[in-house]
Amino acid sequence: MRKPVIALLLSLPLLAAAEGKVASDQVKIEADRRISVRMDTGYLTVSPSAAGVITYRVKFVPDETRSMFRFFGGVGPSQRDYDDCSAIFDAAKGTLTIRTGKHLDAVVTVEVPAQQPLDLNLADGEIKIGAVSGKLDAFINDGIIKYDASALAPGACVKAAINDGVVENKRDFPCETASATLHGHSGIISVK
Repeated sequence: MRKPVIALLLSLPLLAAAEGKVASDQVKIEADRRISVRMDTGYLTVSPSAAGVITYRVKFVPDETRSMFRFFGGVGPSQRDYDDCSAIFDAAKGTLTIRTGKHLDAVVTVEVPAQQPLDLNLADGEIKIGAVSGKLDAFINDGIIKYDASALAPGACVKAAINDGVVENKRDFPCETASATLHGHSGIISVK
């Protein structure tokens, strides 16, 4: 009976750390201000909002690819790993910079006005972009970009290219200007 109690007590700090660290804010922005999001690893979701603010929520969670490793006795994220995480919005530059600690991913949701110009950059993970219509430039080093281009004006196209991977682009037709540019090194780009 003692061993299960001791095991439970030893696991309590790990359970608390597994809950994650959260940073969030809501900041008023100018209508034509270009918003940049810079991330090293994780999942970024961008959605349109009606308000003249940027709202973001960042949750730092254990890296899913290491879950099986931890199941077999491997080391998971420590409190120091969580302490090394940061999510900083520089209002003067319009830049949200997210850094993760070892063994962690960032799960990020950002809401911006639908016509806000965006510059998204993710090293490793997935970017999901909702029906926004402002000038868009999204880059992924390794992972997936999904873009809902339904809010773009008729005839507006999306330029999408990846060095090593697959591009599925329903908005790829001859046009004078592209409303969005999606590009990356390896992975998948999907435009619907």
